[in-house]
Amino acid sequence: MSTRNVAGTGCAVDNGNSAVVQQLLDQLGAAERESIEHELARLAFQDPLTGLANRTLFMQRLTGACNRAAADGASLAVLFIDLDNFKRVNDSLGHACGDQVLLEVGARLRTCLRAGDLAARLGGDEFTVLIETVDDPSAILAIAERIAQHLREPVELQGRPFFVGASIGVVIGKADADSPAELLRKADVAMYRSKTSGKGRWSVYGVSDIAQSAALLPRLELESDLRMALQRNELNVHYQPIVALSTGEIRAVEALLRWEHPHRGFVPPSEFIPMAEESGLIVELGQWVFDEASRQLMAWERALPARRHLTMCVNLSPRQFQHPGLVDDIARSIARSGVDPRRVSLEITESLMVQDPGLAVVSLRALRDLGLQLAVDDFGTGYSGLRYLRDFPVNTLKIDRVFVAGIDQDAYNSAIVRSVVALAGALGLRVTAEGIETEAERQHVLELGCYGGQGYLFGRPVSADGFAQLLTNKDALALRSCA
Repeated sequence: MSTRNVAGTGCAVDNGNSAVVQQLLDQLGAAERESIEHELARLAFQDPLTGLANRTLFMQRLTGACNRAAADGASLAVLFIDLDNFKRVNDSLGHACGDQVLLEVGARLRTCLRAGDLAARLGGDEFTVLIETVDDPSAILAIAERIAQHLREPVELQGRPFFVGASIGVVIGKADADSPAELLRKADVAMYRSKTSGKGRWSVYGVSDIAQSAALLPRLELESDLRMALQRNELNVHYQPIVALSTGEIRAVEALLRWEHPHRGFVPPSEFIPMAEESGLIVELGQWVFDEASRQLMAWERALPARRHLTMCVNLSPRQFQHPGLVDDIARSIARSGVDPRRVSLEITESLMVQDPGLAVVSLRALRDLGLQLAVDDFGTGYSGLRYLRDFPVNTLKIDRVFVAGIDQDAYNSAIVRSVVALAGALGLRVTAEGIETEAERQHVLELGCYGGQGYLFGRPVSADGFAQLLTNKDALALRSCA
């Protein structure tokens, strides 16, 4: 049934029919009644065409977000999105093609947002986005720009590309300063400003063009450069050794992504990795690192047959871990490279264990079924993952460097590491200490029962060629340092 581009109003059943509906429900069995009631509840808060939230749910969520933000003194953001050339599609191609455009817009909006952000269709060709936590205003502007870019891409209708585009209004502010309706009004005003300034762009309520462009331009330029970095061969992988603490022998290596910008020079991972995570580009980058690391491990094994015991450790970012195609992508990469999956360890952060434990267990077991090893990186930052470890199919815990620095003189950190080692021992897991920089730290974590160690004491991240040299002579040096 065609919607004729009419959005859900939030009233799945009008008041005049409610008595009739209730009478019908009374005549059904419990299972049928529950199913119908569930569907009615869904329709009451969901746009029937796009599957996004409708106006009713959006305003409820906005009201709740305002109350929470007012209590915490936090900020939130609302984006108001109006399609630019939608009427032309409806008038020239009909409502069925209009529905197709709205469906595509809803799908593209989902890809632009982060977990926890809410997209809604208010009515017709008007959409809104609620972002509840605003730590960095430039991140909100980056989202607005990403939405504008995605909606500039053509939609194929009746075999031809149509360019629709959208004008976007942004309001960022303290929740205690405005009511939900006032926030929405300001976002609408900003949207109208975008519409009258040439369309296909975004504007921030109360901020001049010069100011908003200056605030976002450096970030947008860097994100754009990052998208081209793979094609321009600006990205590379560096490798840091992980040693057996008792002997100093290199037993594993961690693959670390690096970016050498042609004009900016070395861009710190702390600067571009969060940007890649937020934009979703991290999925492609993370898979590239896995491919490259697997290929490199095979190259080392061919050149240095005595090193067939080496394990390659590759990080999985939160967004990459949640990517539905992760397991298939990893499986294909293993098949292409011919790497022994038992010689590859995937590292997830402790926070992923508590965000969605059920989903994490399923994904980790699927990866484990491929033959891969699994490790929990940065472990110990809050003990939040301890109660989940028994159910997670992991092999190794990597203790966060904050507990290792100066551990030989810190009784508190020493007690934490001792507890983690005892827990790992009970679960049959190995423990690696990260961030070891001094011989005293190495000796202390070894005495506490850590098997492996990683840090500048054993080597900094280096290129593949540099690590090959390390493999040929570092063990003898390490053995002398551990004597």
